[in-house]
Amino acid sequence: MSIPTMAHTGGVFKLEWEEEQISVRLDRLTEDSKHTVTGEITISSSVPGHRGHLHQARLNLTSTSARRTLATYLNSRAQGGDWDGIVEQACVRVLEGYREGEPLVHLANHPAPESLQYRVGNLIQEKQASLFFGEGDSGKSLLSQYLAVLVATGTNHNGFTPEPGPVLLLDWETDEDTAWERLNMITGGMGIPIPENIYYRYCSGTLASDIETIHRHCLDKGIQFVIVDSAAPAVSEVESSDMTSAYFRALRSLRVTTLTIAHVAKFGKDNEPFGSIFWRNMPRANFRIASARDPGDPRFVLGIKHTKSNNAARLKDIGLEMEFADGNVTFRRVDLADHPDLSGTLPLLERITASLKDGAKNVKDIAEMLQVSENSVRGTINRKKDLFRSVALVDGHGWGLRYKQDV
Repeated sequence: MSIPTMAHTGGVFKLEWEEEQISVRLDRLTEDSKHTVTGEITISSSVPGHRGHLHQARLNLTSTSARRTLATYLNSRAQGGDWDGIVEQACVRVLEGYREGEPLVHLANHPAPESLQYRVGNLIQEKQASLFFGEGDSGKSLLSQYLAVLVATGTNHNGFTPEPGPVLLLDWETDEDTAWERLNMITGGMGIPIPENIYYRYCSGTLASDIETIHRHCLDKGIQFVIVDSAAPAVSEVESSDMTSAYFRALRSLRVTTLTIAHVAKFGKDNEPFGSIFWRNMPRANFRIASARDPGDPRFVLGIKHTKSNNAARLKDIGLEMEFADGNVTFRRVDLADHPDLSGTLPLLERITASLKDGAKNVKDIAEMLQVSENSVRGTINRKKDLFRSVALVDGHGWGLRYKQDV
């Protein structure tokens, strides 16, 4: 008989015998104090006359009699297959994989990666945990599903360059109808159909308690990008260090790129996600999402501020305008300096530069406009005098841009 191919993620193992047209999945593995390993086994076939499901049961992988009993039963369901060999190979291969765990890597012989990899360049790092956080109604969910569409289709858009792959939306806040409506608006704005490789799951328990089922979906569908919306119900107690750590361990076990949607911290710490300090420390990249919107206005602007980066330099702040029209939503890159409600997320140098685009001003007027101290304005200009020029004003000395073009 042929040698099966085996894929696994976390505690889910899937074996395929191509010639025999047999598929076996083993998951929910446990080991007791006597090193007896049991798991749920599901066998299916694509052989003419025996297509589809054949059997599902809990199996003692370390028991010869249990293997023999299962093989005998399968032969009664689908005669002619080498069921003794298939069951034996499945048990041995899965036991080896389960007990070995992750392989040891000799780093000296490890091939050098070409560069830091991104699922959405240069925003979402590949196979790392990233986090969007902000106030409610700031557009975080729409933004995340916009990125889901870009990844699913491999579409370069608004300066975002995605690596294509299947996407899984894990939703603790709405339902599949809402998710479909959002995707329909986003894809309608892009002039494309909803991608075939975006999958949705309605969730209610904690992610850590449901991770084996999520592993199975990721394995079956080849998921490359997982979006969790949102952190609080997915963890239950976001201020608990233990539960937050368990959440990120579960995410890590998926070995895919993940994006978690979270809320802003209380007590005015608006550049930190709400909950345990691990919400800031565990993701490799955090982004503060803020928006400026007025009731009845079909357009509003998102500000994306990179507040933490472990593996690369922080990005400059990103502005995106969303416009709702004719049942669709379109995304367009904008300059945050042109939007006073959000320009406070920009570095002070960029804000000073933007304030001088319409003409020279003195330090006091700049400080009042930007709602910062005069010393902060004066210090920033002094450090970057090559960007500014001294100007004589009617009411005294001021500063203007040294160059007419944007700096």
